[in-house]
Amino acid sequence: MEAQSVLPPPPPPKDNKKAWTIVGIIGGVLACCLCIALVAAILYFGFRDGGFLAGGGSAVGTWNFSYDWNCDGDSRTGTFYIYDDRTFSDSQGGSGSWAYTSGELNLIYPGGTTYTGRLNGNTISGTMVDADGDEGCWEGTRELP
Repeated sequence: MEAQSVLPPPPPPKDNKKAWTIVGIIGGVLACCLCIALVAAILYFGFRDGGFLAGGGSAVGTWNFSYDWNCDGDSRTGTFYIYDDRTFSDSQGGSGSWAYTSGELNLIYPGGTTYTGRLNGNTISGTMVDADGDEGCWEGTRELP
């Protein structure tokens, strides 16, 4: 009778907890980095000068517009030049500052006249009021490069 060799029992299965822990840590670090980059992009681009979260593209550029004091059909035309530094000038020699909040652009002249308009891509329309309380309507189109 031949002696049968007895093989030792197989080793227990490898503990993969360590590998999964490393994969989890790397995945968590990558997810955190992605979140930080996304938040930074939203804060930088999303709320700047009418960025995508503020309701549309930037107001900066050259705008041809027509305006009508009293909204009675007697309109005139002009051009606004809106700059990155939150200032603007117009084709009639005026200038002032501007603000953009929640899709609404405000062009404010030092004498108190304010043009307020809703920006919609490359068009804008709204109302205006001067220091004496006279009101009017205006609309504009952005000059494309």
